[in-house]
Amino acid sequence: MSADSLRVRVNADFQTFAPRIDYCATVAALLGYIPAKYLTGLDRVVLRDRGGLVRKEKLRERKMGVRRGTYFRAVANRPAHIELFVDQIVASWPAALLRCRGFREILLSRTLYHEVGHHIHDHIAPEHRDREAVAKEWGLRLGREYMRRRYWYLRPFFGPLRFMLSRIHALLWRRREPRAADRS
Repeated sequence: MSADSLRVRVNADFQTFAPRIDYCATVAALLGYIPAKYLTGLDRVVLRDRGGLVRKEKLRERKMGVRRGTYFRAVANRPAHIELFVDQIVASWPAALLRCRGFREILLSRTLYHEVGHHIHDHIAPEHRDREAVAKEWGLRLGREYMRRRYWYLRPFFGPLRFMLSRIHALLWRRREPRAADRS
């Protein structure tokens, strides 16, 4: 099998979300850190926004909750693919942080690698366990490998960096949630 036949296409299909950042290039770079054997059978990754949801998808979202990504298994007339809802992934982060390539890669990698984990579980290495648990494990494994290979020189700072980002995220969410006094 040639390298071209294993290449996963990355397409953007934004309806209402108008990013100033090339998320396709970021996702393509992230896919480059996944071993080719895990991408076999995966046709494409589509970057979408919630504004492009059709009625059936909106009903499903109302039932299951807002999602950041979805894996679609291969069926007879359609190869496997992944859809990432970029507006949901980046919603709670300030634009200044999103302009930083490394931060953007880390943020998108969490959802992308989780969905690739679904593909690996479904197509490459099936296990008789909970689908979400297996996908989460694969996502963490792929994410650790990505960080080890891409940001090898920052390894001593991973712990403090993870702590700082979790605190920043918590502060941003606290600022956006209405206080109890405002709700009544």
